Amino acid sequence: MTGWGFHYEQWPQDLKDEYTYNPAGAKKLLADAGYPNGFKTNVVADASSDLELLQIIKSYLVAIGIDMEIHVMKTPDWVTFVEIEHKHDQLVYRQYGPLGHTKAPLRIITQFYTGYAANYQMVSDAVFDGFYPRAVAAADEYQLKASSHGGK
Repeated sequence: MTGWGFHYEQWPQDLKDEYTYNPAGAKKLLADAGYPNGFKTNVVADASSDLELLQIIKSYLVAIGIDMEIHVMKTPDWVTFVEIEHKHDQLVYRQYGPLGHTKAPLRIITQFYTGYAANYQMVSDAVFDGFYPRAVAAADEYQLKASSHGGK
């Protein structure tokens, strides 16, 4: 994945701050967004995923007042519920590889194209949809990277 992003050391400090564990800051963001007491949510998780990692994420959310219920489903049921029928309306969790997505960038971005079957998040973004055909048409990694900058 070299060349697809910037190493953490190269990030500006304000961006690093956004990725720093900061429960007090997160509580303030929730309060500013109108949720001073947090809220309840749920996640539909594929049973084949790392459910221990999901429990860690849940503990981080609990620390800031978000009560997340975890609904675990067998893989075929998850695929039907999330990918085929799009019945979820909150969070989904399906891990690929030991620490999340380990697929090539083009395979990952396909999941955000409007109307794509595995667009679990149901993203619909005109800017991204405009970029996607250029990315698919790229002959190699260098053209793909260039297409992400509007051909520059």
